[in-house]
Amino acid sequence: MYKTMGRVFLIVLPVILLFALYMEGQNYDPEVLAFRKVIFQSEKGRHLLPQNLNNWKLKEPPKNYTPENLFEYLNGHAEFYISRGLESLTVAEYTSGPNATAKVEVFRMVGPLEAWGVLQEEAPERKTPLKGPEGYRTKDMVVFSTGPFYVRVFSKKDIEGLYSALYNSLRGLSQEPDIITFLPEGTTGARYHRQAYMGMEGLDRVLEAELPLSAGRNVKVFLRKNTTRASLEKILQEFIQNGATLKTLKEGIQVEDPYEGTIFLVLKRDTLYGFRGEIKPEEALSLLKKDGIET
Repeated sequence: MYKTMGRVFLIVLPVILLFALYMEGQNYDPEVLAFRKVIFQSEKGRHLLPQNLNNWKLKEPPKNYTPENLFEYLNGHAEFYISRGLESLTVAEYTSGPNATAKVEVFRMVGPLEAWGVLQEEAPERKTPLKGPEGYRTKDMVVFSTGPFYVRVFSKKDIEGLYSALYNSLRGLSQEPDIITFLPEGTTGARYHRQAYMGMEGLDRVLEAELPLSAGRNVKVFLRKNTTRASLEKILQEFIQNGATLKTLKEGIQVEDPYEGTIFLVLKRDTLYGFRGEIKPEEALSLLKKDGIET
């Protein structure tokens, strides 16, 4: 009997030890974890914003917010940025003298298209376009986007020197080009469509622009980043479900849509390009090739 109990004990003992180790691992201190998170966020913000921007100096370490705690800073408007692809927000104050202070907000979005899209959505009616970056200025505020960054700068003094230095700094950090550079040369009036472009569920996060051509032709060009061949197949199936017919060409696909007319689609790396209007496929491909946009 004792031998049997001994065998049972030896079998059960490892299980008891593993359970004890597991329970010990659960005895963490939430405040310690929160402290580590704050340190990480602070370091991230510090690397994003430099100590000096021209004559402006950082007053204190930047504060960093994520979608989980963004409401602490933007209560009531946090969901707007989160739904548009916010990854983090870094906030800092700069000073260049006793009565000269400025606040900087850097919204890091998932990509340049999302950053540019927020810039367009938040643009007021009365604004002055910036010389250089994609953005605008009002009385005491400058707003611009570069790469995945959407930036707001608030100051009553020397705002030009501050935002230009910040723009150059962030431009150096980003490995992604500004989204406008993906459009063919000569396009105008770019607009961002966050969802359901042409009523298509698969065509979300689309950038559209006008492209004037010879003989008075006006073509619309649109692009969608991060498009895989699998997602393109879903988009094509949606066209078919809406009554469109497809023709596969040597390069690209021609869509005859009963509502939108002729549309030429071509996938270049991870970017889907579309041309709507009086333009031949070979002419569209030539425009892309001219701008160095290759497969």
